[in-house]
Amino acid sequence: MRLLTILALSALPLGLLHAQEIVIDDFEYADDAAAQAAWRPDQGSPPVRVMDHDGGKALRIDCPFTQEMERSVYDRAVNLNLSQVGQFTLDYYVDDVKPLRGFSLYFRSGDGWYGAGFNGEKGWNEITLLKSDFRTEDTPAGWDQISGFRLSQWKNNAGDTFVGIDNLKAYSSEIAVVMSTKSAAAAPNEARTVESVAEGVHKLLHQAGIIADLISDEDVLAGALEGRRVAIFAYAPGMDAQVIEAAKQFVAGGGKVFQFYSIEARMAEVLGLKTTGWKQAGDANIFSKVAFEAPDIPGLPAVVGQDSWNANLVQPARPDARVIGWWTTPDGQRTGEPAMILSDSGVYMGHVLTGADSENKAQMLTALIGLFVPEVWTRKAERSLKVAANIGPFAALADLRTYVAGYGDKAKTALKAGEDSLKAAQAALDGGKASESCELAMKARESFGQAYALAHRPRAGEFRAYWEHSGTGPFPDKGWGYALDILKTNGYNAIVPNMWWAGLAYYKSDILPVDSRVEKYGDQIEQCVREAHTRGIEVHAWKVNWNLGNAPREFIDKLRGENRLAIDVKGEAQDWLCASNPANYQLEYDTMLEVARKYDVDGIHFDYIRYRDDTICYCDGCRQRFEAEVGQPVANWPADCYNGALRDRYRDFRCEQITRLVKAVSEEAHRIKPYVKVSAAVFSDYPSCRRSVGQDWGLWVKEGYLDFVCPMDYTDSLSGYRRTVAKQLSIIGGRMPFYPGIGASAPGIPADQALAQAEIARDLGADGFTIFQFDRTTAASHAPAMGQALLTGGTYTPNAAPKIVFQLPGEVSPDDGAAHFAKAAPVEIAFQVKDWGHFRQEAKQTLVSSVELQKTDGSTVEKFPMVAGRLPREPKVTVKAQDGRLRLAVLGTLRFADGSEQPYIVRSPTFVFDK
Repeated sequence: MRLLTILALSALPLGLLHAQEIVIDDFEYADDAAAQAAWRPDQGSPPVRVMDHDGGKALRIDCPFTQEMERSVYDRAVNLNLSQVGQFTLDYYVDDVKPLRGFSLYFRSGDGWYGAGFNGEKGWNEITLLKSDFRTEDTPAGWDQISGFRLSQWKNNAGDTFVGIDNLKAYSSEIAVVMSTKSAAAAPNEARTVESVAEGVHKLLHQAGIIADLISDEDVLAGALEGRRVAIFAYAPGMDAQVIEAAKQFVAGGGKVFQFYSIEARMAEVLGLKTTGWKQAGDANIFSKVAFEAPDIPGLPAVVGQDSWNANLVQPARPDARVIGWWTTPDGQRTGEPAMILSDSGVYMGHVLTGADSENKAQMLTALIGLFVPEVWTRKAERSLKVAANIGPFAALADLRTYVAGYGDKAKTALKAGEDSLKAAQAALDGGKASESCELAMKARESFGQAYALAHRPRAGEFRAYWEHSGTGPFPDKGWGYALDILKTNGYNAIVPNMWWAGLAYYKSDILPVDSRVEKYGDQIEQCVREAHTRGIEVHAWKVNWNLGNAPREFIDKLRGENRLAIDVKGEAQDWLCASNPANYQLEYDTMLEVARKYDVDGIHFDYIRYRDDTICYCDGCRQRFEAEVGQPVANWPADCYNGALRDRYRDFRCEQITRLVKAVSEEAHRIKPYVKVSAAVFSDYPSCRRSVGQDWGLWVKEGYLDFVCPMDYTDSLSGYRRTVAKQLSIIGGRMPFYPGIGASAPGIPADQALAQAEIARDLGADGFTIFQFDRTTAASHAPAMGQALLTGGTYTPNAAPKIVFQLPGEVSPDDGAAHFAKAAPVEIAFQVKDWGHFRQEAKQTLVSSVELQKTDGSTVEKFPMVAGRLPREPKVTVKAQDGRLRLAVLGTLRFADGSEQPYIVRSPTFVFDK
């Protein structure tokens, strides 16, 4: 076996310039016995073995998931200092993906862990994990004290398979992003923002092809800036004096500092600037974009989107300092305020880097770092050329070209433009013009994205929606009409706006505190409903349940005085309602129904309909109510219920508290207005969310408490998204429409990836999709991308339809979301109309225009005969074996008393003939 840690500076992969490679494990074990001596199995996992890979050896992990086990787990002891590492790479092999949910890599430190997960396709996969991808569990002692690492393959479905692991490496760099841990410790309310902003910048650099280390203030004080060239302080409120001194010494030694937003006087002096004030963006959104004026900086984009809500105002204070970027409004009008200053010491920007316009931000960071580390341009250009055609599900230009070929001249023209730009980009790189190559590669990617967006066809009868988180729409100064026009123009038919929380309302509530924006902008539900309905868009008003995160402090203090706040396992009160408290239950019940009564909404939508996590609630009231339910005292509270003998029973108790609210609200809302749809945003991983947060949404589906469900399937992995949606289809089993979530803003994926996930959902058999979230960025990019082809033509939502239940002679498989039938014989499918639906006005006539066999893309395969537009008394059809993913559909028309008509569609679960 080779040495565990090898510094291989002379043998770096192509393009990893100025990065130090650390081989953590090359897995070159001589045989099974040698591997088993190093790796200890846990939780009933079988021993590891070795397998051949690329002329050498790799580690084989068997996954006997037909057995009762949750995962395969293996540990190895090491002694490593990974404090100055930025990213990790490994090779990952998958034999059969269907039984697998995801792989996790953990590093043990002290009494805790750092862990990150990923998915892979069949065969060998090249995996890159950023340090910012890792999350802490329990209380790790630091990346400088790594005592072991763990490989863990998680089970998705029953089935035996195996995976392989090889070449686990880490890389460190001359560029560092500093997570301001001392700032976070000094201001705990800022801790999450400090962490997320630093991680966001780290990911942006990775997107740009720049390897950077993610280090802490403690690392800086231990000398981690020595030998580096650029240090980026992404957000350091109240920056520690010792860290400032270290940064000053770093600059004195020739290093460069980038600082965003908060800046202390001594750091302003280091960077050659002075602060002149602070200002909010206001209704005019005066910090919407940054327009650059620096033609001498190669590759700097002309404009970068920000959507900053406030900014620090600064001016140059030294001859070497100059303004290179100015704040502008959304329409490009300059505000006269400097946004970015460049000096010989580095760069300052008046706000943190937001999530908007990530591709241009990655280009901006490359240009700025390239001033001081010119070599990054080569790395950026190489990566840009490599990924330019990685559009949607395609990894190669040839695959994209084949896909686009059948979709008309517009798509082909866009593809050709991309190919021309890509050739020019390669020529520029070959000629030593790396920054020009990057610009051309970005232009190629834009053209390829356009070609992919045009290479789709619409499907009638699907839910096309956005969640909208702000409650005022992404353009509060322009009103709901302006925002909804964007959705209407691009083919969307529903919006799910966040209109109230556990302790705050964006409408004229008689129960909850009302947000000040209602006085400024008016009642947001009333305005949204009015504007949406004039455009034929449904409104499903969204409430954040239980969470008091943005409630007025006096409201929280009142609840605290009434002992109504959730108490964590350590005995500390949290800004969260105790779900078992009768007064809190009544508050949630009354406020959910207040909206159903007062407004002409199409539905009410639960969110955060759960506990925050498994550490709450352990208040005295929960103890009394739980003891009364189980009929015995809890001797050791809360330990017995948190992780002791009563843990499972207490988890059931928590589920019951959440479910009773969903059931009661659903029943009463349907009594008040039978046409109102009750829905929920739920965790993607069921049933584990029963245990972790008390959310038993599978039961809500089975019992009919919901009219449709929207799991929050937020991932940047297309294969992971496919597996997750397939499993959810098996849980739902065709009982109701299913609109899986797509994380355009969280985790944050480009428009082509969101479009690809919508296609995956459609292909598997979902009835539509819900995108998180509708903001200025997605309004400008994601919504139009889908609107070019995927969402063209008229459509309508499947939830506005009769209740029809299909009886398939087989269960839906969690492997692919379909029932599987034998090829040898036809299949008889029966169905039953439970009721003809509930609408704002009574349907005078309900006609069935056709019963069809369809592909999941909505195209008709076969029509079945009917009797005078009516279903037979005992409807059933016989479907002949054929290729493809298929669904049975009942299509019809509702005719109302006023003479208006409304189409409807109800589709069965997906099935395939492949046995």
